[in-house]
Amino acid sequence: MTLKQRVRRRRRLLAAALALFGLVMIVVAAVIYSRPSELRAAPKGTMKRVSGVPTATPGDDNPDADRGGSRIVRRPGDRPIRWQMPDPTRLLVPAIGLSAPITPLGLNPDGTLEVPTSFHTTGWFKPGPEPGERGAAVIAGHFDAVSGPGIFFRLRALQRGDVISVVVKGGSVVRFVVTGTRAVPKTRFPTRLVYKRTTQPTLRLITCDGAFDSSTGHYVDNYIVFAKLLQEHAPRSGAVQLLPDLRQETPWDLGVSKAQSRWRLGFAAAATNVGAGPLVVRGQRSADEPTMHATQLVELSSGATQEFSGAGRLHYVVSPDHQHWHLEPFMTYSLRRYGDHQVVGRDVKSGFCLGDRYLGAGLPGAPRNAVFKTNCGFWKPHLLAVREGISVGYGDDYAANLEGQYIDITGLPAGRYYLVHRVNGAHRLVEQTFQNNVAWVLLQLSWQHQRPRVRILERCGPTMQLTNCASLRP
Repeated sequence: MTLKQRVRRRRRLLAAALALFGLVMIVVAAVIYSRPSELRAAPKGTMKRVSGVPTATPGDDNPDADRGGSRIVRRPGDRPIRWQMPDPTRLLVPAIGLSAPITPLGLNPDGTLEVPTSFHTTGWFKPGPEPGERGAAVIAGHFDAVSGPGIFFRLRALQRGDVISVVVKGGSVVRFVVTGTRAVPKTRFPTRLVYKRTTQPTLRLITCDGAFDSSTGHYVDNYIVFAKLLQEHAPRSGAVQLLPDLRQETPWDLGVSKAQSRWRLGFAAAATNVGAGPLVVRGQRSADEPTMHATQLVELSSGATQEFSGAGRLHYVVSPDHQHWHLEPFMTYSLRRYGDHQVVGRDVKSGFCLGDRYLGAGLPGAPRNAVFKTNCGFWKPHLLAVREGISVGYGDDYAANLEGQYIDITGLPAGRYYLVHRVNGAHRLVEQTFQNNVAWVLLQLSWQHQRPRVRILERCGPTMQLTNCASLRP
């Protein structure tokens, strides 16, 4: 028997293998999963940083030029970045009311795919691509069991256009849109169609289907849902955007202080980049302009960079603490009444000087050392250009009462209030998702001897598992 015949025979055997509790998955030969070296995941903690030279503007007749306020800049010989998405942790399918954890799956000794140990969890094939990474990511789930429906019991109800969300480590959300479905006999499973290498990030959900064969105890078919990456700002070049994702951290270090006969509620604030790529902002101005126009630079998997104008402005801030260029808007703070969420106080913050101030999330793309260590043009009001940013896994924070990190509460009645922190509230910056941009604390304000006191009653942020955290959004 020749090598080619042995490979074909192995594939036929694998295509008929493993039926367990209403779930059958087909495993392909390792050659199908092998990816070119430029697409292979880099070791954790590494990330190749790239730049480019302008070759196209929004007005050029260039297929890569985005007419929506962005452009692609590239250099000859650009190749994909050695990069990988964080591992998936949870699957969300609102159309069928599905929210389930994701566990990694490997191969059994006979070469077949492992199955989830629980009927209420899904399983991601770890040797394949991560959801959101270029290629076809596969997630499996049980259809049913003797005890009742499995996690993928309602998979058939999905329709073209439905959205599938995958939460990854660090809190980011990768979204896909259903492009089609197919029921197939297990004996003729479309291995190459399901597992083939795709130029864009794609997703396959697989479970059992069809008639139940009581003689074998298994269903005779599989049901497959095909989905592609839902990317609102996807460039027409086909390259994948390595978008940042700003996670608003919960306010902390609350306290009251008095300045010039006014009472202030001070607080510390921070935002962490838990996305697939760094947040990079470039400011530029002419000599007669007082502020800089901000442009966001987004890295692409091709090695090029996509520029998005309209990211805000950089203003030279003069304060008692220090003087440098701040990106505005970036993060806002408000104090709202508990009952009706009416705003009763706002911050006097004048933007952020972006930088890698702390390592807040252990993500695969996080550089070993801080990259953005700039002081944002400290004592340099004459600058015509500046670059700021936050690397993957890093965050930027400000201490309580520093440069406007407070809200005036003089004369505010005693009662309950929400202190709300919101990053990128104007959506000027392009991100993977805006769902993790809000955090708050519920506090009790009281007055004793004409002096205010605050006590925290509840905290809510993207990293917490409170059921009302995402829905309340004061």
